[in-house]
Amino acid sequence: MRKSSNDIEMWEQAVRRLIDLTNDGKVEWTPLPNEFNFSPGTEMRVLPPAFRGDVQGKSIVVYEYEYKYYTDADDWRFEYDVGLCFPTYIDGGFRPEWTWPATRSRHELWNAIKFRQSGAGDFLEQFLGKTMVG
Repeated sequence: MRKSSNDIEMWEQAVRRLIDLTNDGKVEWTPLPNEFNFSPGTEMRVLPPAFRGDVQGKSIVVYEYEYKYYTDADDWRFEYDVGLCFPTYIDGGFRPEWTWPATRSRHELWNAIKFRQSGAGDFLEQFLGKTMVG
């Protein structure tokens, strides 16, 4: 039986698996510095870079974004979050084709990607002479 697209626990398991694959170096995440964004006119803005990885022939983009959080009709502040999506290529850039549900571990995946991209594990291993796990 197929699960619905909103089965949050199934998507949570997928994100946990992506974290493991990222920490093990089995998924390579490529930065998309300025070519990934939401459709014009939305109140969300991707904070570069977003990262694209390919898993089982499917592209996945993980990104950090800011949005206006309204506390009243005229009172708002910027809030930040992390999202995942299956992207599509439109007008010379990537945009979300379908956005994953907001899972509990999405921030942990973002941190794992940033840790690997920064080379922090390699630095610590060389500097301290110890093997680090992402």
